[in-house]
Amino acid sequence: MQKQTYSKEQIIAILQECYEENLGSLTSGEYSKLRDEPSAHYIKRKFNGSWHQALKAASLPYKEAYLVQG
Repeated sequence: MQKQTYSKEQIIAILQECYEENLGSLTSGEYSKLRDEPSAHYIKRKFNGSWHQALKAASLPYKEAYLVQG
């Protein structure tokens, strides 16, 4: 069975939804607790290997503490 692929636009919508669901915070670890697919690793790969770039594309805040947390 082939895994589903996600466009950057779909991932951005998912990140924004999860950010709201998680009350305004979204580390990759927090994301992984909320969703199995697409995985945080998949999202990072789609955005040049960077969780920060994924959040930036979704217009979500990125705190330096995220570097430690995930």
